[in-house]
Amino acid sequence: MDVLNELRMVPALAPLFENYRVPRPVALEGDHGSTGLVPLLSVIKVTRDREGNVAVTNRETGGLIFSAPLTDLASGVFHAENLPAAVTPPTACAYTYSDWSACQPDGTQTRTVISSGPEGCTGTPVLTQSCTYGQPPVTCSSFTYSDWDACQADGTQTRTVLTSSPEGCTGGSPVLSQPCTYIPPATCASFTYSDWSACQSDGTQTRTVLTSSPEGCTGGSPELSQACTYTPPAVECASFTYSDWSACQQDGTQTRTVLTSSPDGCTGGTPIVQQACTYTPPIDGAALYGQSCASCHGPLETSNLKGKGITVQMIKDRNMTFGLTDEQLQAIVSVIGR
Repeated sequence: MDVLNELRMVPALAPLFENYRVPRPVALEGDHGSTGLVPLLSVIKVTRDREGNVAVTNRETGGLIFSAPLTDLASGVFHAENLPAAVTPPTACAYTYSDWSACQPDGTQTRTVISSGPEGCTGTPVLTQSCTYGQPPVTCSSFTYSDWDACQADGTQTRTVLTSSPEGCTGGSPVLSQPCTYIPPATCASFTYSDWSACQSDGTQTRTVLTSSPEGCTGGSPELSQACTYTPPAVECASFTYSDWSACQQDGTQTRTVLTSSPDGCTGGTPIVQQACTYTPPIDGAALYGQSCASCHGPLETSNLKGKGITVQMIKDRNMTFGLTDEQLQAIVSVIGR
């Protein structure tokens, strides 16, 4: 009965005992069949050898169901495939664990089972593993520091640790604060400023402090704002007067410039300063002279008309226009000169 009670506690064998309704702890009553133990023992056999090893076998097949030292049943080997046909093999447990503990001097670390499932499952959680144990770090005993910072209003100044020794150490007692005599900085008495900003709609303009003196001073009364006369931005120009149009250019455009705009002080607007035009190439007076005059008056460079004050009207009076227009005649007169 003692052996049966210990086997009753093995999770892997729980379905076997529960299938035959064997109580926990195992008990024999007047009616043996009422406990389920007799039907169970009719399908399995429990033996113990001289070395204290326990074996549970299937009477029908002879297959080994479970074996283990009686002193360490938790290390037993379970063969679910050899269970009696009427018994449903147990489900393997899925575990969630705590974090591994720190590595101990014996080279092991442990953890605990937080939960397992599904209900009635069996298995062996992994609760220990080997690890490499390192010696705990030594305490720092020597330090190098930054410079002390300025003395604060509470009468203390601080610094930070730059390096510590021996190498890899932790902790220690670095001196990071000390009392000091706080000297309040002087009040600033003189300032240089940026230019005043544009006047805003609230009638003020501002500037910023560029430098202050004496050196290291704080506070003071810099003049950073003043009243000003706000001038609303000018309206858009609506009317313009222009220069004459320029001569028509080869690209078929001519331009002009704005002389005045209104209302007074306006900006922008849409003045018309360019338009399309028909480009007429200039008349070549020298070519016309060569065609119409050179046969009688000689080449242009030595023309006998030079110096005689020739005008278009004089040519027309002498009936020597040869069908040329006034513009063409004027081009000839211009190249002959006066």
